[in-house]
Amino acid sequence: MQGSGYFTSLTGLWIPYPETVFIGDQVSINRYVIIDSSGAGRINIGNNCLIGPYVLIRSADHKFSNPDASIQCQGHDGGEIMIEDNCWIGGHVTITHSVTIGTGSVIGANSVVTKDIPPHSLAAGNPAKVIRSLP
Repeated sequence: MQGSGYFTSLTGLWIPYPETVFIGDQVSINRYVIIDSSGAGRINIGNNCLIGPYVLIRSADHKFSNPDASIQCQGHDGGEIMIEDNCWIGGHVTITHSVTIGTGSVIGANSVVTKDIPPHSLAAGNPAKVIRSLP
C-alpha cells in the first residue's frame, strides 16, 4: 500500500493483499470497508477520494466454467480496479473487477458498479448507471 492516505476510521478496514493495493494521498476511508484484490488482481485508488462505510472493492471473481470441478477449486480471474482522483464512493457500494471510475465521479449509496463510469459522472443503481454528468 502506497501513498500517505489518511483514514477517518480504521474500524473494520480489511485489506488482505496490501501488496496489490495502491492508495493515493488524502484518501478518506470510512468504517467496515473491504479492499480485496484476492492476490489475482490490482486496485488503485487515486488522490482525494472518499470511500463510504461498508464498501466492497474486489478485483477478482471466482472461475466457474468447469462443471466437473467445485467452484472453490477453480481459482480466480483477476482484473484491475481504478478509482481515479477526486471520487466519492457512497456507503454500501460494491465495485467489481475490471472497472474504472473516472475522475470526479460520485457513486450513489447501495450501487453495484460492474462497468466503467466516465469522468465527472453521477452513477447509481444495480447495476450502476450514469444518471447525469457533473460539472
